[in-house]
Amino acid sequence: MATNEPLWAPTARGPQRVAAATIAAALTPATWARLSVGEGSKGPRVYDRARARLARRPTPGRAHRLLVRRSLADPTDLAYYVVFAPAGTRWAVEEGFAIAKGAVGLDHYAVRRWEAGICIARWRSWRKPS
Repeated sequence: MATNEPLWAPTARGPQRVAAATIAAALTPATWARLSVGEGSKGPRVYDRARARLARRPTPGRAHRLLVRRSLADPTDLAYYVVFAPAGTRWAVEEGFAIAKGAVGLDHYAVRRWEAGICIARWRSWRKPS
């Protein structure tokens, strides 16, 4: 998402729309954690990550968060994601994508857009055998 994307965040004056970059700039050093996101073609992919609570309607067992990924090589290189899910859900989703890519023969290709794999998987499931 864009650095200037306005998000509802808790502030001293109550919930307000604040740019993602502004929320990230307010994160303390203790908020950041170094995490591996798996093996890449050039070795392990390791980033610093932090999250900040967003001001949205509460849902039991879930929360809206701004997830910020920071490059180790260039700490000014930040990526922003809004997440809404219970802990551990991401891996189930990743596993589902891997299975879908394998089902349509895309497991040997670097698919950058999930829509392509999903559309092909749906098309194959709707096709009648000849």
